[in-house]
Amino acid sequence: MILPIGLLALTVPTHSAEPLLLVDLGAAKSYDYCAWAHDDGADPSLLPDVSAYLGDDKSSVDLNNMPSALVIDAGMRVAKESPDKRACEETFSTGRELVITLRKYSDKAMRRQAKFKKSKNKDIARIQSEMAALWTEDQVARLSYVQTQTDSTTDSRHWAHRIATADAVAIDGKSAEYLRALLSEYDWVDIHRFTRTISQQAWTLVQHADDHLDLQKLALSRMEAHLQTGGVLKRNYAYLWDRVAVNSAQLQRYGTQPDWASCRHGMMTLMPMEDAEHVDERRSAMQMGAVQKDLEQMSRQSCASAAGS
Repeated sequence: MILPIGLLALTVPTHSAEPLLLVDLGAAKSYDYCAWAHDDGADPSLLPDVSAYLGDDKSSVDLNNMPSALVIDAGMRVAKESPDKRACEETFSTGRELVITLRKYSDKAMRRQAKFKKSKNKDIARIQSEMAALWTEDQVARLSYVQTQTDSTTDSRHWAHRIATADAVAIDGKSAEYLRALLSEYDWVDIHRFTRTISQQAWTLVQHADDHLDLQKLALSRMEAHLQTGGVLKRNYAYLWDRVAVNSAQLQRYGTQPDWASCRHGMMTLMPMEDAEHVDERRSAMQMGAVQKDLEQMSRQSCASAAGS
């Protein structure tokens, strides 16, 4: 059970904080980091060392604990940098309220966008509803992530950003688990049976599952069989093809994957690509426009967001 803010540290013995926080995202979010950092007699060494989760090599850690690790790291840092307990508590409260407010408004908008034509088949209808719910969670978390971006690593906005980041990572894992089970029963979430809206949502969830390359590869192979029948959008297949390639350290084919950290003078560059000279021909065959136009659009969105953070 997730306890309200401020109660966890009082009701859970300090020695049990480490195992609880890493396996329970709710507990990690609601832990009293201010008491941990500022109360007399507090022992800062009792919280878990999450440094392994933050490095490039994550082979030695349980990725299921990644959302909690991100929150714990931020919680410890924000609390330590606060001048006193009162200021610390205000920082956490402000950050938490920011996320709640952003999620409230984006949730309404995403639920409207998630609407679909319900199938007469009960099994398909159930899957449609489950997919729409997952997609809504995914989009709400990502919108909060974008809207809370900041260069600070110690203020209330950073706390809000880490909560949003953890939520996005958690829904990625939840969606990946669901899709693996679904694809053991269905070849793919195609347009003809599930509607274009739900098929698009399934693709989006797979596209975001970068920590689950096996799932992305499986989905790509399943989508390929539906290309000629119109069961999937060709551009979606192209985007996932490139995503799998980049995540496998291979050359992308359709120029859909930019280097998100490469903003220079308002423009990003693309990740390495095969036969770049003929990329627009390949894109045309997949019902896509010119690569430069798409890159400019992505750059306007991503580079502007980075500049304003």
